[in-house]
Amino acid sequence: MIKKNFLLSIFLVCATMLLAQVVSAQSSAEVAAEGPMHAIGLGIILIAFSLVFFAVCAALLILILSAVAIFLALAAAGIVSVATLYGFQKRSFSAGFKALLWLVIPATAAVTGWVVLCLSDAAFDWQISSDYKILIGVGGGLLSGALLTVLLLRIGQLLLRKMMQWWPSAKFNQ
Repeated sequence: MIKKNFLLSIFLVCATMLLAQVVSAQSSAEVAAEGPMHAIGLGIILIAFSLVFFAVCAALLILILSAVAIFLALAAAGIVSVATLYGFQKRSFSAGFKALLWLVIPATAAVTGWVVLCLSDAAFDWQISSDYKILIGVGGGLLSGALLTVLLLRIGQLLLRKMMQWWPSAKFNQ
């Protein structure tokens, strides 16, 4: 993928240089009127667009690979399978999705809370003992993760109700 994008960028640069050097009666009159700086400016613009295209493709590839890695890590931890089994037991996709949210968000927030507390302690020299760091960081992270999960579920329910009001003939209303 990266090799193809690199070759595409090289092709665009070569095409720009070749197009800038085309000699014909019509193009030489236009180039003479606009000057060589116009061709150089177009070349720079095309190179910039190809670099932006390459950066967007690389960022998209990184995002896709990180999403796959996160999903595989969650599956390896059993979180996705537990949420799926819970959804099958309740015979509801939304129950499985809610279970996944309830498992992932508080656990992630607990780890994040502990890391942020350790970094804050190191930066501000609070001198908190390691036992209290774990209790405060993980406890605060779990609490904030639970509150965030409730907030996200409520916002999702409100958005779904609004969508059902806006599109009464949609498939999810029937």
